[in-house]
Amino acid sequence: MSIILPAVIGVTIPGTNCQAGSEVALPQYIGCIYEFATYLAIGLAILMIIWGGYRYITSQGNPDALGEAKEIIGGAIIGLMVLLLAYLILSQIGVVVK
Repeated sequence: MSIILPAVIGVTIPGTNCQAGSEVALPQYIGCIYEFATYLAIGLAILMIIWGGYRYITSQGNPDALGEAKEIIGGAIIGLMVLLLAYLILSQIGVVVK
């Protein structure tokens, strides 16, 4: 049994199959939101890794700046691992994730 939800406020979720005005089951809707958020988070993680690399290169051997750059890169990698864990959890409970 699934709950049918109308599109929220007629807004299409970019990059997904959830179109405005259509009705989708709750697991599919959660999957659409997750898919959009995943693309956004991966893009932000890549930008943070680039920013951390730039900070690492321009630290000029300053231990504080090196540590800060390593924290930025480590945080981005941990964020990507959390995305993977979320995918595994959603797939186990039956949410349709592409």
